Amino acid sequence: NRLDAVDLRVMALKHPDERVRTWAIRLFTDRWPLDTTLSRRPDTSFSVAEDDYQVLGSAASDSSPQVRLAVASAMQRMDPYRRIEVAVALTN
Repeated sequence: NRLDAVDLRVMALKHPDERVRTWAIRLFTDRWPLDTTLSRRPDTSFSVAEDDYQVLGSAASDSSPQVRLAVASAMQRMDPYRRIEVAVALTN
């Protein structure tokens, strides 16, 4: 169930251990396709849900440098137009 998967991600991102939060981001975004050098999504049938972006955006304000690095690394898998939101959250 999609709702259950979102709940599990949110719970993992609130885990007290930063290593669990870091791996949650990596596992959560691993299925997202990488952009090519021209910022074209290679798999046009795949789309990232809005709540997925919101979960990743909330992780960008995490106090752990490891978690923030995982978020920054995941930005290459995001829609180019959505990256700015996460980048701004990472700089705050």
